[in-house]
Amino acid sequence: MRRALFFAACASASLIAATAHAGQAEWWKVNDPSAAPTHTRAAITHYYRQQFPKLGLQDFALGSGALNKQLRQQDEQLAAFSPAEFVLDKGAKLWRQPLPDGKTYASCYSDGGKGAATHYPMYSEQQHEVVTLPMSLNACRTQHGAKALPYGKGDLLALETYLDSLSNGMPIDVKADSTEAVQAFQAGQKFFFQRAGQLDLACASCHVGAVGHYLRAQLLSPAVGMSATFPKYRMKWGAVGTLQQRFRGCQKKIRAKPEAFESVDYRNLQFFLTYLSDGIKLDVPGNGS
Repeated sequence: MRRALFFAACASASLIAATAHAGQAEWWKVNDPSAAPTHTRAAITHYYRQQFPKLGLQDFALGSGALNKQLRQQDEQLAAFSPAEFVLDKGAKLWRQPLPDGKTYASCYSDGGKGAATHYPMYSEQQHEVVTLPMSLNACRTQHGAKALPYGKGDLLALETYLDSLSNGMPIDVKADSTEAVQAFQAGQKFFFQRAGQLDLACASCHVGAVGHYLRAQLLSPAVGMSATFPKYRMKWGAVGTLQQRFRGCQKKIRAKPEAFESVDYRNLQFFLTYLSDGIKLDVPGNGS
């Protein structure tokens, strides 16, 4: 226990040092809680482009691979023989299976699901909350006589992966136009910049302030573009997982209590991050370290 706390303290200290170095650019100023979503997205994207002027918008979908040639080559090699293909194939088979009333999943989405993932998560004015893609799949199931599936694993993860893949090559186009949608965006923004856990770190501490620096052996990636490749296969997991699984892992690292899949906080955070990635083309399932 003492050893774990010692290494946690060392990791926190190294991250604080990296953040302080990056602090010359005053990265925390990109967080204006009262700003419109378009302004926040522009401010964060501008900050990254100042730090990494050679990167184009689509490059950010590469994550850490955009910042390190060796990591990028490693990810490309992994993609050539990716275990994620098994999950994708499973999702395709499930997608084609009829639901209890004879309808298919494709009937729940316009154009048979092609392009649907570019708009999720979306703020539902009818439900007064952020709705994610797996939530929409479960809604489709219950509408046609099937039971909802557990989030973040199994059949629902496979279905989400396949439905996402139907929009590959299409740009993310998440909207935050209404008053309630802006409030959800700002709630996600607050979660992203709010320090938490025993290490007193925020998502932004790593994924804005210390992007391009190492935390232990991990090269910290930008927040912009992160949503474009999940679900993805990560060697660290040895499996395909969702962006919300990544949230849970990060909370554990900073010694904070992880929330349940599809919690309000996680949905708002995913809404915020995905809006930041508007214009970046989907590439699911992703592959990486």
